Amino acid sequence: MKTVMHAGRLALLLVLIGLVAPSGIALAGERQKNTEVLLQYELLKARMTEMMDKIRTARLAGHTVDRKPRLDLRKDLLDFCFGVRKDIQAQGSAAHLKKTSAHHDPSNLIAITYACEAMEKMLEVEYDLQQSSLQTADNLRKIQERYEDIWKLADSTARMSPEGHEASK
Repeated sequence: MKTVMHAGRLALLLVLIGLVAPSGIALAGERQKNTEVLLQYELLKARMTEMMDKIRTARLAGHTVDRKPRLDLRKDLLDFCFGVRKDIQAQGSAAHLKKTSAHHDPSNLIAITYACEAMEKMLEVEYDLQQSSLQTADNLRKIQERYEDIWKLADSTARMSPEGHEASK
């Protein structure tokens, strides 16, 4: 009789583990993916910061920065942003299909996409600046500054935890 009770408890335990484990694994996988996205974003942000420093230094000296590194960074930003948007959509669809009670909040990922889009626009404006006349350059620099403001705002949002506190690095 005790053997049957132990076997029944073991079977119940295995069923419960089978029900809980996949959602736990999915959440761990989602967290790992989000961490990878954040790390990749930090690398792109560092490249962008370095690029803008070079651009500003060159501009003060009356020079321009080589076009190829700017275009490469712009392409990387666009590709990354597209991939993150796909991930957001896939995570939302998976959570909806599984009808899990797990909290799916893509706010940080969405903020990262806005930050990357703003960085990409800054590079686009830089290209336009180099093609423009002196009369329109002032306005284009102001536009570029606004995109930088958007980037910084989105970046600060991406670093916030769901409770509204800055996430630890």
